Amino acid sequence: MSADRNQVPVLEGLFASNVYREDQKSFMLYPDRELPGFLAKNRISPDDIAAIPLLQRMLEAGDRSIVLQDGAGDYRFNANFTNVGELHEQLDALAATYGDEIDAARGPLHELFESVFNHQDFTGRSGTMFGFEGLGCIYWHMVSKLLLAAQDQAAVARRPGRASRPSCARPSSSRYQDVYSGSSIWVQF
Repeated sequence: MSADRNQVPVLEGLFASNVYREDQKSFMLYPDRELPGFLAKNRISPDDIAAIPLLQRMLEAGDRSIVLQDGAGDYRFNANFTNVGELHEQLDALAATYGDEIDAARGPLHELFESVFNHQDFTGRSGTMFGFEGLGCIYWHMVSKLLLAAQDQAAVARRPGRASRPSCARPSSSRYQDVYSGSSIWVQF
């Protein structure tokens, strides 16, 4: 944070944000959010199925090695795939059966797989799980760094020669105390 009046709105903004937990008087690593349920994942739209003729042919033939239609009527990739590489391995294995259709479908299937699973946005368990270092979790190391930054700013704002900025000293000290009161040494578990 910069040692001037700009740091006060930053601290105010943190306290007003969705990473602040009023019940703990502290800050979460990630804001709490609704996550899709298990059955909402790995779903392929009928339009995407229709756009890849190989998938239509395979489904009509009862071949579930790439996609299947579940009991609710939703289309899904075969659950045995753990990554797009395994999808490509399966396509290679099916080349003798489906010939040139595999080559025509390989690129669109790769793109569809990545869009369904969105692996590039996966940041680890923290953004997708609750508990330890995840959603709803107070990350004490981060709060400790914020406490030090707020303390530093409060000290800078109170230094001699800063009298022309009393609007910084009082809010800085007050918000430092707010961060301090929410540090782990005061939280009741």
